[in-house]
Amino acid sequence: SGRYTGSFYVTADANNKTKVAEKDVILKFSKNSEGYHNVEGKGSNYYGKYTITGTLDKEGVITIFRNFQAPKVKASKKSAAAAQVTVSTPEPGPLNGAASSASISSAATGPNLVSLDDVRAPLAGSGPVPVLDPPRDYAAVMRGILKIEADGSHTCTGNWAVTNDHFQSGLTSKYHFGIEGHRAADDAKDMLQRLKESGANSDDDRELKGVTGDGVTPMTLANTTFPIDSSLYKGTFKLRKGATKTQTIMDKQISMKFVKNDAGSYNVYGRGVNEFGEFNLVGTLIIQGKANGLMQVYRIYEQPPQPVVVQPASKKSGKVFPGGMTEKAGNSGPVPAMKPAERFTPSMSGLQRRESSGRSLKLPPRLEEDDPQAVMDRLMDQCRQILKELRVKDLHSIFAAPVDPVALNIPN
Repeated sequence: SGRYTGSFYVTADANNKTKVAEKDVILKFSKNSEGYHNVEGKGSNYYGKYTITGTLDKEGVITIFRNFQAPKVKASKKSAAAAQVTVSTPEPGPLNGAASSASISSAATGPNLVSLDDVRAPLAGSGPVPVLDPPRDYAAVMRGILKIEADGSHTCTGNWAVTNDHFQSGLTSKYHFGIEGHRAADDAKDMLQRLKESGANSDDDRELKGVTGDGVTPMTLANTTFPIDSSLYKGTFKLRKGATKTQTIMDKQISMKFVKNDAGSYNVYGRGVNEFGEFNLVGTLIIQGKANGLMQVYRIYEQPPQPVVVQPASKKSGKVFPGGMTEKAGNSGPVPAMKPAERFTPSMSGLQRRESSGRSLKLPPRLEEDDPQAVMDRLMDQCRQILKELRVKDLHSIFAAPVDPVALNIPN
């Protein structure tokens, strides 16, 4: 079954113990050659995901071992591949929760691609700063809710778009980023110490008062501190490819600082890295409750990605995707050197008309998605088609003419 639930206690000293809950634990029993059962399964709790091995003897006594596995870290060009580390519980003693958590944290952290020192932000202790204005040039704008989850992790989920106008038109995609609870607790401790040493804690008190837990999940600084400066945020966002398909892009690491502004909210400064390169973040976080807030940040790449220009396929070659595996090599000689990336400013003006013939061109769907007017024109065409079909099948001329509310005395 996959619906086993339970709990165990982690004892720090003689007078202090914490109850850790587990739910949706999967256990599978297989009869072995000795006449009793082997036990296999998996589950998760506050300390992470784990696999289960063990035995169930003929008297009904079950002995199981949890094997916690560190999250996989994707190797970067700047570092060697991170070795996968498995943390096992002592056999057959109780789970050593504190040791497991520390081992997982150190194994999963991996090399930092960007640090808090790489983030360009005002120095702490200089008092509230003016509210940031939106940047003039940016690659994307993201809006979402940053909040503290029950397990102490800090997450932000929302939508992103290329421009604010695209947001108004609904041309958005999903994004998500966050930091795990045990890492948030460590970084919260370091951040609070820095604020205290600089004297900024008098104007920027991030310790939440009156926070109570659920009585099951252990309470840490991650549950009572908001927001948290950290270099260990990471996440993903969806990139549209055509009318229906999307591609998931992973932000390998995001360093983020929050600076109190003179409006009582926070300015957001950050730096991150993904497959497109390194980028900066600027924006604002407006506190809405005790442990959540509305975040709007702008993403600025140092070198904007080059747009993909698709050349028409040759009639002799059939279907050919330039630059792909299906493109035939017409010449076995060396190819031209690639030029460095240049700043790209999208423009729809050059796609509307051919100068030679003056005939209007219909934009392909992938470009229509970036043009609100093209989207509206396509929807109006669909409405006209529906109206045309209604008129053809309208035997009693119900839809032959618009309704006249004055003549029919139906103003409402």
